[in-house]
Amino acid sequence: MELEYPSLVYPDFACGSGYVVSHSLIQWLAENTKTLKVYQGEDVSMGIWMAAVGPQRHQDPRWLCEKKCLPGALSSPQYSPGELLELWKNKEECGNPCICQK
Repeated sequence: MELEYPSLVYPDFACGSGYVVSHSLIQWLAENTKTLKVYQGEDVSMGIWMAAVGPQRHQDPRWLCEKKCLPGALSSPQYSPGELLELWKNKEECGNPCICQK
């Protein structure tokens, strides 16, 4: 838990495997960068900062928060560079990153 965050729980935040933000949110971040405190991770920091702005959220189930292989996934955390390379090779050779019978 973040010792400097004043609440017992964090606001909602993206799991960190990836997220997309609008130009206006990037602009807000850039304009406020000197006053924004960095918390224990970029995903938690973004969640806290975005709570101040209240952006519209959209959760796409293809952005995974755990190490899991799904053929249509956009992002999945915790893979090593070697594992990502293997997934990419499977996708290129067989059309499915998860299973490839060569």
